[in-house]
Amino acid sequence: MRIGSSGSPRKQGAQDAVVEGLFQAYFVKGRDVGDKGVLADVAAALGIDRTTAEAFLAGSEGSDEVSDAEMAAKRCGLNGVPTFIIDGRLAFSGAQGADLMLEHMLDALGSS
Repeated sequence: MRIGSSGSPRKQGAQDAVVEGLFQAYFVKGRDVGDKGVLADVAAALGIDRTTAEAFLAGSEGSDEVSDAEMAAKRCGLNGVPTFIIDGRLAFSGAQGADLMLEHMLDALGSS
């Protein structure tokens, strides 16, 4: 797996492997995925050139896209994890009880 001139793994179709690598690093190995060195290790383990990954992590490519997506989510009322959008509209956001979740799902199915 390689990163092209853009430096972005997403643009090279590697996002699924990167996500899996990050999950493995954090949940299985207990590594700090907020550390750029750990991120470069994950990239290198996936066959991404380490020097290219380090340069990408040191830069700001994608920062505007992330900020724009975050602002769009906030404008739509998304402010928690998990967020559920049912039938094209925000159902609920953040940790909720099973009763509320069931109510929204049944409502979306027209069964309430």
